[in-house]
Amino acid sequence: MGRRTIWANDDVIELSKQFVAATDEVWRLQNGDDPECKYFREFAEQGHYRGEGSTRQGTYICTPSGILLGSMNSHNADSVLKMMQVALKKYELLEPKQRLLAADAKILPDHRWESSYQPDGLDLTMIARDIPESCNPKDSAEVAWNQDRIWFSKDETQKILRGDIENIQRGDKLELAPVFVARLARFSVIDTVRGQTSYFGEDEVAGSTVHATVTAIRDNRVHLRLQGQTVAESPTSRGRALPHGMHTKLLGTAIYDRGRGQFSSFELVAIGERQGRTVLNGRHRQSDKSDVGFVVRLTPRDAPLIAPTFLFAYDADWVQHPE
Repeated sequence: MGRRTIWANDDVIELSKQFVAATDEVWRLQNGDDPECKYFREFAEQGHYRGEGSTRQGTYICTPSGILLGSMNSHNADSVLKMMQVALKKYELLEPKQRLLAADAKILPDHRWESSYQPDGLDLTMIARDIPESCNPKDSAEVAWNQDRIWFSKDETQKILRGDIENIQRGDKLELAPVFVARLARFSVIDTVRGQTSYFGEDEVAGSTVHATVTAIRDNRVHLRLQGQTVAESPTSRGRALPHGMHTKLLGTAIYDRGRGQFSSFELVAIGERQGRTVLNGRHRQSDKSDVGFVVRLTPRDAPLIAPTFLFAYDADWVQHPE
């Protein structure tokens, strides 16, 4: 919602050029014990919540030294813009030594999930959105969307296509590796369009499958047509998850470079139906079933480094967990 109401506003975008903008998951910052989290709480506790409530969500403006200049939790672009203008005037009145972080300050984090990024692996971006029945431009579902990442290591990437890759021919059909199918169905093609949700257990996506048909081989590049389905069912309540499910059909294309052992192109579309809800995924006022759509593509090389939401639940030895 913030992307649509605040950070798409032309005046906010223009004024933001005078700030260093950053975004992060607030749960870790408000609960963690490492220096980065403590640094955040030092100015956040002076902000709009001032010790009240269980969250520190919102927009904060502070100096590198940690002086709070303004904060609020609002989706009103005019209100946020005014706060930014006031904060900038406060900043201009500060002495240079008040603005800057002390040279000996210790605010670097002990652990961040981004550190597990695999530069030689496969980095995919997933976009999820509702497919409204009305096709009415004024329907909020037209603009509701979310995004996430899917990561694979180099070794996992090279094993996604199961079979004798060096000797395959046009028309051959290959099953994609369980690690790819499970990561897609459990953690990515899930109902995050309107909010946070829970991932599916390994036994809850058993009906999911993806295969690739070789359509051409050119210059050691294998051109593929992707097809399959995700079938995810969580029939019981656990934690913040109520009974819910996701069924989709998949169609896409990819190009695998055998010489580099990497995908040079990847695009997958999933269309299907969600059922039920979880506590925080924004479906409490929605019907029990509705259509959803997903697009999975290669992440651009210049995109910000953002870890997958459920990276902590990947069954992978390359994922670095906090000590």
